[in-house]
Amino acid sequence: MRLTEISAVRLKSLRDLRLEVGPLVALTGPNGVGKTAILQAVRLAILGYEPSVGKTLGATKTLYGGDMASVGLVFDDGFTIARSFGDSVATNVMPLRGESTERQRQARIEAATGAFLPSFDFDAFLKLSAEKRREMLFGLLPRETVGLTVETWREWLGWRFADAPIQAAIDKLWREHIERAPSPLDGLASAISYVHERKLAAERDRKDREARAADASAAAEATTEAAAQFDDAALTELRRQLELVTQELGACRRQAEHIEQVLRQQRQREHNRRAIAMQMDQAATKLETARAKLESLRNNPVPEVDALVAALMEAERECDGLWRPSAAEVESARSAVAEAKGALETRRREVRQGRDRLSEAMLRAAPARRTLEQLTAATSCPVCGSVAELETARERLRQEVESANEQLAILEQQQQEALEAQRVAEEALRAAGERVQQLEAQAKAYAEAKSRVQEIRAKADAALKEHDRRQADAEREVQGLEAEIQRLGEELERLNAIEIPTEIPDVNSQIEKLETRAGELREQIRSQELLQKAAAKAEAARERADAEARELKMVTARAEALDRIHGALQRLRADAIEKLVGPVEQTANEILQEIDPAKTFRFVFEAAGSRPTFDFGFEQDGVFRSFDAASTGEDAFLAVVLIAALVAAVRPPWRVLMVDTLESIDETRRAALLGALARVADRFFDNVIVAGCCDVPEIDGWQVVDVAQLTGAAETAAA
Repeated sequence: MRLTEISAVRLKSLRDLRLEVGPLVALTGPNGVGKTAILQAVRLAILGYEPSVGKTLGATKTLYGGDMASVGLVFDDGFTIARSFGDSVATNVMPLRGESTERQRQARIEAATGAFLPSFDFDAFLKLSAEKRREMLFGLLPRETVGLTVETWREWLGWRFADAPIQAAIDKLWREHIERAPSPLDGLASAISYVHERKLAAERDRKDREARAADASAAAEATTEAAAQFDDAALTELRRQLELVTQELGACRRQAEHIEQVLRQQRQREHNRRAIAMQMDQAATKLETARAKLESLRNNPVPEVDALVAALMEAERECDGLWRPSAAEVESARSAVAEAKGALETRRREVRQGRDRLSEAMLRAAPARRTLEQLTAATSCPVCGSVAELETARERLRQEVESANEQLAILEQQQQEALEAQRVAEEALRAAGERVQQLEAQAKAYAEAKSRVQEIRAKADAALKEHDRRQADAEREVQGLEAEIQRLGEELERLNAIEIPTEIPDVNSQIEKLETRAGELREQIRSQELLQKAAAKAEAARERADAEARELKMVTARAEALDRIHGALQRLRADAIEKLVGPVEQTANEILQEIDPAKTFRFVFEAAGSRPTFDFGFEQDGVFRSFDAASTGEDAFLAVVLIAALVAAVRPPWRVLMVDTLESIDETRRAALLGALARVADRFFDNVIVAGCCDVPEIDGWQVVDVAQLTGAAETAAA
């Protein structure tokens, strides 16, 4: 797969560029003519962004020569790429294979080209520190050549010779640090760091265990002498004697408690006798008072009852003197009121009807009167002008007015009669109402008198009941006091009948002797128990010392196993790096030999640590000179050789080498480098594109392009 054409529109200083390229192209010209822009066009077409400015569209806009830009690549197998950049990115690839989205088209480009070296910025690489430069080169190595499998992993780490816990730890390292890592080398670096930390922790643990084991052994030796003085039989005998003394002491204390109880009973009896005698005196006094009260209630009448009886008799006489109308009389009076109301309503309705008839007759007579008045003032008929007709009309209207006046007089007479009947009905209703009020007032007065009688009778009954209740309470109080005096007398007789011994033995001295003996025995037992605890402590110390020794042995074995695993991981990493850099070193040396047969390209591995590090350079006359020690010009020269070897080792689908700032290599080495690349290009590269502000010697196979003339011709054509 070989690039044959590069195009760019409005990319930096490139207005409309179309450049046909061969396998080897050298871009020359002063600064600002567009050499770097041509290399950036290749990277934009392959990657969709320019690494030197950033991956975002906003960063890419800094490269526009206007509102938008576009780039394109054509390959000899018919594959083409076209990208346009504006407010968004649009990508086209040909021939199509069903791609419909930007992601699918980018995947097609990466599958076809590999997208390996277009993302490598040679100028930025030269400006990196030595450590960053090594890390970047290490990341570009073709890591699939390591060929690390679980079998080789176990073989390197001595899995089959280890015990089960170490085997499990080795397998866990594989699962957590190798299988899950982006690449085996990343996993090895992580595993080495992890095991190194665990090894340091295990070493600290081992030292701590050694100190603890020594302390436990010293403690076991210190307690052995005290434990030898312990006598188990003597402790048993002392405990038996203490138990016997404790039993005897308990019997004496129970006897003393019995004696104290008898004395308390004696004191309590005397106290109870005095209390009962006092209670009997108080009860006798209360009994005399209660009997006097009962006798007074039985002999003395109730004054308020006599007054209530007299008032009751007076109220009954008053009630008998009142007349109580019967219900029939009240009902008859109320019926008369209702009939009077009905008659009054009838008369009022007749008055209203007569008034309405009188008003209607007056309304009917009014037109005839007005017409008669008009005709009386006229001298001839207002219709026909005849005097005879006028008289006739006057006569007819006089008759009508007279007839109407007679009718009005009759209606007024009837109205007066109706009003008189209404007045009579109102008088009858008032008289009936007064009769009803009189009967109701009489009935109310009788009811009030009757209520006073009942109220006085209830008060008299209540007074009699209260007198009976107080007399019954007094009788019960007398009976209760008599019963209480009898009970107190019986209780006093019972207390007098209790017999209490008068002779009480003295057991306090015996208790004191037994307590002294018990204290002596306890002290002796405490001494033996201290010796017993010392013996138990010695046994526990010996067990702890043995356990610490066993734990120390296990921790030591773990630390040694971790040390072996750590060393094996370092050796495995070194072997993996040698496998990685072997092909690259061979290719780089072959290119370097083409340039300068006196030099040999070499990778040198530094001392093993937690991170994989190496250096590269060349050896001449038995002396190795690293990249960092190379002179100005030599460093760029070595970097190009290494990058060319990396491209050959990685073998992407499109093998391209792009070198900017070619002027950083001195003239002699520059010619040698271009000649060597021309000789090895067919084997290692599809396209080589170099650019620089310098003269390029005429070498077979190289296409030299003066970008200034090219862009000037393009601008003239565009104008």
